[in-house]
Amino acid sequence: MDSGNAELSLSAGVLRAAGVTVLSGLDAAFSLRGGFLRLDDVAAAPPSSCARRGSRAASAPWRHDALGRAERVVAFVGQVQGSPFWFTPVQGSDPGRLDGAAAWLLLKRSDGLFVFLAPLPSGNASSYIVGSGNGALRLYRATGNDALAPSGSGRVLYVAAGDDPWVLLSTAARAVSRALPAAALREDKPPPAFADRLGWCTWNAFYLDVSAAKIVEGLAAFRRSDVRPGFVVVDDGWQRQTPPVPGVRRRLAAFGADESKFPGGLAPVVREAKRHFGLRHVLAWLTPHGLPGGIDPAAFRRYRPAAVPPQRDAHVPLEPVLRPADARTTVLPGDWRGFLGDRFAELRRAGVDGVKADFQGTLFFASARSASTSRPREIARMRSALEAAAADAGFGANVITCMAHLPEIWYHARQCNLSRGSDDFFPDIPASHGAHIRANAFTGLWFGRFMGVDWDMFQSAHPFGDYHAAARAVSGGPVYTADTPGGVDAAVLRRVAFPDGRVPRFPQPATPALRSLFPEAEDDPRAFVIVNANACAGCAALFDAATGEPLRAVRATIRPRDIPGVPDAERYAVWNGLGTPRLVAPDGAVVLSSGRRRFSVVTVAPVRDGRFAAFGLAGLHAPAAVLKSVRPIRGGYAVRLSGGGRFAAWCASPPKRVLAGRREIPFSHDTRTGLLFADVTTGTLTVRLFP
Repeated sequence: MDSGNAELSLSAGVLRAAGVTVLSGLDAAFSLRGGFLRLDDVAAAPPSSCARRGSRAASAPWRHDALGRAERVVAFVGQVQGSPFWFTPVQGSDPGRLDGAAAWLLLKRSDGLFVFLAPLPSGNASSYIVGSGNGALRLYRATGNDALAPSGSGRVLYVAAGDDPWVLLSTAARAVSRALPAAALREDKPPPAFADRLGWCTWNAFYLDVSAAKIVEGLAAFRRSDVRPGFVVVDDGWQRQTPPVPGVRRRLAAFGADESKFPGGLAPVVREAKRHFGLRHVLAWLTPHGLPGGIDPAAFRRYRPAAVPPQRDAHVPLEPVLRPADARTTVLPGDWRGFLGDRFAELRRAGVDGVKADFQGTLFFASARSASTSRPREIARMRSALEAAAADAGFGANVITCMAHLPEIWYHARQCNLSRGSDDFFPDIPASHGAHIRANAFTGLWFGRFMGVDWDMFQSAHPFGDYHAAARAVSGGPVYTADTPGGVDAAVLRRVAFPDGRVPRFPQPATPALRSLFPEAEDDPRAFVIVNANACAGCAALFDAATGEPLRAVRATIRPRDIPGVPDAERYAVWNGLGTPRLVAPDGAVVLSSGRRRFSVVTVAPVRDGRFAAFGLAGLHAPAAVLKSVRPIRGGYAVRLSGGGRFAAWCASPPKRVLAGRREIPFSHDTRTGLLFADVTTGTLTVRLFP
């Protein structure tokens, strides 16, 4: 069977992959074309099963269609819409009892087959997978508008099956990106220009009390600590807003900055950050619709503002983001293109280089603007305007999409290539840290194929600062802190960044290891492993996910071949940065133990010709992230690195020479462990194993 593209067929309500039944009991309205299930125009037909309580039968803003029973499933994973802002990871054994609206599901069957299901927006409706409570699945379609029933025909669900889940997800993403006109794969878009530099965000440092003086104070603290951030995000609190009114969320009063906090606007502090402190990029926080409560309708009358009430939903929890007093306070611009274009142009005139576009999940309710507007269409309007405004302002890909875990947003990112992967870093909630790692890694699994994943800020001097730093090092995303002026731990930051502020990154988002997706009964439930790799080597990082519980030893076992993207080899050298490297086969057991730090990272490097394995730069949490290429040359190997430091490798025998560029440099080699070390300042290294 093809590992990622088993042939599908649909007959009499039974969906088969390579001849084996995958789903049985599908509604007769479904048809199959390629890997896509289609629905005929549903406007004239009543739903095959009623919505949950509160629905209005055929006139309800949602409907359910039977997907049937998923056969021979022993485990499933996915993400459900935990709120209009964030996905929540979900795992279980019976997908038919799924609690919540799933944006995607990966099913593991008893015969070794994996099945991937991705509901897609179509016509005027969003699509999700929900459980029926009796072991079967349903397709849930919702317009997001109480006055509008789902209608239209088209592709509503992508299905793929194969025996390799990583290949399966890769081929699925390519197929979905071709099917959705506004979608683009992460690998086909440039990353944000700021992502390869260490950054700083003002949020946890100052919250809403940010000011120009405090930003300068914070940058000065980094300089005193000999840490060189390359970008700053001026987070919420800088803008002019309406006076506080009980029961009404903050609204934007003007495009400019609050002059009491930023005398002269943003421009003076932007100039100082770049000229005096050497920052390359300054990003400004905003919400596409103004502030959390929207815009002041009087101040922004030219953009056709409209008050938009929240709408009901059968499966998505709304309580986490809506208080009763806020129920009718969001005022959205009708002219998205004009509003965002003018706003971004104002920021560009102040010297700003990009934006953190927050609270985009508010568009979950935006379809209530009129009786004919649907959620997917209004999101498409906003996203198109946002990307056009960013391009016109010269921001390019310097946009952080945030609080935006709606599938339509990920599928409407032709240019944007970075989105937050989880809810915030919460310094005062110990139990949140493990959940943070888990949520980000799950986002990388599917939606990370459409945009890069931003694991959010953290604080380096926090008790879990090194824990978060290790996660960011493996994540493949940007690395930025929210340190207070007196809370910079330079030692922690040196494990994720070079002295000049550059950050070595893997080229794609980290994902959960297969064992963490589908754990065995004997596995430690506290152990969560993420993996990442480049063309040279990979890393596996174990985290104690129960960060709210007392410290204890946590262990997990993986295999080198469970790290997607790690180069094929007959043997791998595995090193935790401290002890003796171990040589293991592709299916050999690699044991990770968390220790007192509650995490552990190992590098898994292919052994080349039985003689040499490059780990990268010792002292970094993810040594392999610096490896750009490792290739054989006459007499040894040429290694290209993204920066200098203490190079580490395994050699079966002592090298004859080690050269940095053309210059021979000292090295050490331990014949007992095979460890080779050499201090390099150049990015090119040659290891001569024999004359």
